[in-house]
Parts: sequence; structure tokens; C-alpha cells
Amino acid sequence: MRKIVILIIAFIVPLVATPLAIPSEITTIASFLLKQEYPEARAFLKKARLPKVDSLFGSVLIENAEMIDYESYAVKGRSFLILCDSAKAAIQKEPEFKRPTLQHYYLGTIEGAAAVTRGKRNDFAGALTSSNVSKKYFDLTVTADSTCGPAQFSIALREFYSATVTSKVGLGKSKLSSTAARMKTFATDESPLTESLQPSLFWVYIDTKQYPEAEALARNFLKNNSGNTIMLRGLVKVLTLQEKFAESEQEGKKLMTISQQRTPQNWSDYYSGGVAVVTAMIKLGRQKEASHAATRLLALKHDTNTLKLEWVRKHRKKLAELKTTADSKQ
Repeated sequence: MRKIVILIIAFIVPLVATPLAIPSEITTIASFLLKQEYPEARAFLKKARLPKVDSLFGSVLIENAEMIDYESYAVKGRSFLILCDSAKAAIQKEPEFKRPTLQHYYLGTIEGAAAVTRGKRNDFAGALTSSNVSKKYFDLTVTADSTCGPAQFSIALREFYSATVTSKVGLGKSKLSSTAARMKTFATDESPLTESLQPSLFWVYIDTKQYPEAEALARNFLKNNSGNTIMLRGLVKVLTLQEKFAESEQEGKKLMTISQQRTPQNWSDYYSGGVAVVTAMIKLGRQKEASHAATRLLALKHDTNTLKLEWVRKHRKKLAELKTTADSKQ
């Protein structure tokens, strides 16, 4: 389901395209989200006193970004879907909405967010329906404004992951290549949207095994957003895939440190860094150190909500497997 999850990155933050006349307050919220400053974004939205439609849309962006960041679909997914329904209803019941292209963009974004959330909550039929509706609205956006790169990117990203299904049986490899190339064009063009689109492009590179390109993209992104743990955990992943274990250990420790300093602490990221560190220790021949590190991590206690998080559970399971491996090699 990670492939579905990353689709939302393109839906959350491409908010500053001038042809759509995005309210400046929404653009400011987007800047908070790139910094992962969710309380600050909420405080700003409250003070901004936007019209109801724009305010609800801003709330969708904030809550969705935080939910993706913390992988908290199991805990917050239901309330988020209710928020999406409220926002859609508010937009759709205004027959004289003065910004039809923006209306379509808002609805496409909200439906895309709902699709990911439903998929993460194992409602695959609902996820497919929302995804199809999202594409319909983004198509309408592009029809009205062909210069809207974010909508074009979102459509291409959806096409890319649809093509991955047929590529497994040899039918979609050429489409994967051409669609990925389209996304690169939208994400690397010199515009204010570039940084917002790059996390999604990073995972496209991973899925097409373009590891050097993914690493270069991540490192460049982190020059301007050094504390962004979403891209940092991506960098840790691609370093591990390339068997650059000394570097993955270093970046994994950095990810753990940043995750500990956040409020609330991001346990999904913390364990992600821990898995990378222990893996690197094993690969570098430091079995005893790896076993001790895994034991320490597995001894940590958590509340019920934290243990509901999918990637907390998965990473802890992986750490247990790594500890067994380290112990067997001593």
C-alpha cells in the first residue's frame, strides 16, 4: 500500500500555481507543511479567517499531511474521512462558486486524500472509487488550465502506479518509462512547486530502481529542508538499497535524533532509522553491537495508539528478525 500512500504527496502541497489563483493563505499553509510544522499551520489557519470553503480545504491539507507524516491512518483515518466529506459538501453545495477551476482542484485534492486513507484502512473498493473521482476533477482542472503542472503531475503519478500493475506481466513497462519522464518534467521545472513534487518523484525513482537519481534528488531536497523526515527516511532507504551501509547508518541515526526531538515524537520514523542502523551494523560485521541496539529498541514501551501504527509494528517485527540474525552470526 505504500504506492498508494505516496500519491497523496502530490495532492497535499502543490498549492502555489498562480493560474489557479490559490489564496495566499493556503500557500502559506503549504510552507508550514513542508517544514512539518502542523500546530503552527493550524494556528495560522485559525487567524486567517478564510471563507468556509478555503478554511475546510486548509484543514484537509494540514490533517492529511500530519497523518501521512506519522503514518497514523489507523488512529485518525476515520475522523479525517469525515472532515473530507464536510469539505466536499461545502464546496459542492455552492452552485455559484466563483472559481470553478479552483473548485475542481480542491475536489480532486480532497478525493485523492480520501482515496489514500481508505486504501490504508483496507477499504480498497472505496479507495478506487475516490481515486477515479479525483482523476475526473484533475482532468477538469487541466482542461480549464493546461498550465497547471501540479494537476498534470498528479494525473501522471496516478497513471504511473496504475501501469505498475500491468508491468508485472510485461504489458506496461514502456508506459512506466514514458509516464515517469513526464513526471520528471513537471517536478524539475524551475517553479515554486518543484520541492512539493519531489518526494513523489523520489519514490517513482525507487520503484523503477533508479537509485542514483533518487539519492541525488533526496540530497538536493534536504539541502533546503534539512529537517524534513519524510525525505530523510527516503534517503536512508535508498542508501540501504545501494548497500552504502556506512552512510545509511549515519543518516539513520540522524533520522532517529530528529524524530526524538519532534513533538509528538514520530515513532514510525524513529524505528525506520533504527532498522537502517541495525541493518548497517550487521552488514558491516558488528554483530554484537547490532544485537544490543535491536534489544534496546525492542525494549521500548508504547501506548495503545502508538502500537496501532502500521509502520511501528512492521519495523519492530523487522528489528526482532535482525536481532535473531545478529545473534546467529556471533
